[in-house]
Amino acid sequence: MSINKEKYYEPLRLMMPIRHQYMKKIIMNKNRNSFQEYFVGKNILDIGTGTGEFLSLFTQYNANCTGIDSYDNFKIKKNKNINLLKIDLFDYLEKNVKKKFDIIFCFEVIEHLKDKDKFFKLLKRSINKNGLIFLSTINRNYLSRFITINIAENIFNLLPKKTHNYDDFLTVEELKKYSIINGLNLTDVSGIKYNPLFKVFNFTNTTLVNYISTLEN
Repeated sequence: MSINKEKYYEPLRLMMPIRHQYMKKIIMNKNRNSFQEYFVGKNILDIGTGTGEFLSLFTQYNANCTGIDSYDNFKIKKNKNINLLKIDLFDYLEKNVKKKFDIIFCFEVIEHLKDKDKFFKLLKRSINKNGLIFLSTINRNYLSRFITINIAENIFNLLPKKTHNYDDFLTVEELKKYSIINGLNLTDVSGIKYNPLFKVFNFTNTTLVNYISTLEN
């Protein structure tokens, strides 16, 4: 996929605050004393890390961060707390047999994957016991196709054309199915929506278009 980098990554940057808010809500609801303390010493994998900017936020909490992406568009320099790799996600997950992670981020990735069965099996293999997977994606229905493809790509050019393939979108029911099959516990699904006037993402009561979720091992 040939991409206009700035156009492609801009919506992902706008999603960073809502991802952070969501994760804080989930972690603090588990009776944690501190959001920051939860990440200390944890091994984090960010699948489809993009520029690496979101992942880099967690280095300040002394987490051990690994980010992988098929494109080398990294804006963060490697250091002792963060390692960014240009590699196909399936290649990485298949070869990474020994190391497991306490937390896995998978934001706006799975709607670009064909082999979801294989992906969830590798996710399960890569996460530690009691580990958390934070996953956000796009639901599959006529409304989501109209908003994300017809409007966002073809009318307003908020994303490069052909960024998405409707058939690869993932319904919440399918996410539940993959979770059960692979022994993961889907503990939360929350809807998010984009406000084009203020260029921000907010939570919403519906998961018909974009949603973010938590899976526990």
